[in-house]
Amino acid sequence: MKGFAPVFEVQLPKQMGRPLSEEAVCQSYRLLAAVLKRNPEVKGLYASSWYHDPAVAVINPRLRFLNELFLQNGGLIHRLDTTPHCIEDALLKSTTRQRLYAEGKYLPTSYARYWARNAMLAWAEAGAGFTTQPCVGAP
Repeated sequence: MKGFAPVFEVQLPKQMGRPLSEEAVCQSYRLLAAVLKRNPEVKGLYASSWYHDPAVAVINPRLRFLNELFLQNGGLIHRLDTTPHCIEDALLKSTTRQRLYAEGKYLPTSYARYWARNAMLAWAEAGAGFTTQPCVGAP
């Protein structure tokens, strides 16, 4: 990314009222890619959350797409830390994660994701970014 600022920072609300879907996430990335293209000073996309913990994809395969899109299209994911806030957020809505945590089989951990400008624009310009098709595995 050649630096860490300025970047778009993406956050997911604690309680969205509906399940997180691949298409909703992809739609937001498509819009961000379009805005990114018009703002050459922005270096890329950054997000950090327990959602990006690779263990989450094992516990809930429906959320696997959150990291796959980045990893398949030039993104970088790395471990940050486990904090009380991270644990609280990860356990908020899932009885499965709550049970695994109580059994000592899951420790919510925050991970950061970085998607450099040129990689994100390459994804969008390859056609994945401006279609109604799912993003994972694209183009």
